[in-house]
Amino acid sequence: MIINLDDFRKTKRLNKTNTIQMTKIPIFDRIFVENNELVGEIKGSKEKVIIEHLDQKKNKSTF
Repeated sequence: MIINLDDFRKTKRLNKTNTIQMTKIPIFDRIFVENNELVGEIKGSKEKVIIEHLDQKKNKSTF
């Protein structure tokens, strides 16, 4: 599950009526890196959720 708040903001901005919108945002006990992925462990369970796939950028520096 990846949460992109920009999508939520865009929907809210385009909606001209004054309606209440609800969204569920998970609460994590732990957030850590595992196998080049940012992973969150959901509070109250051991379920792991991939938050983001991390790309390693090669840092080329010449001296």
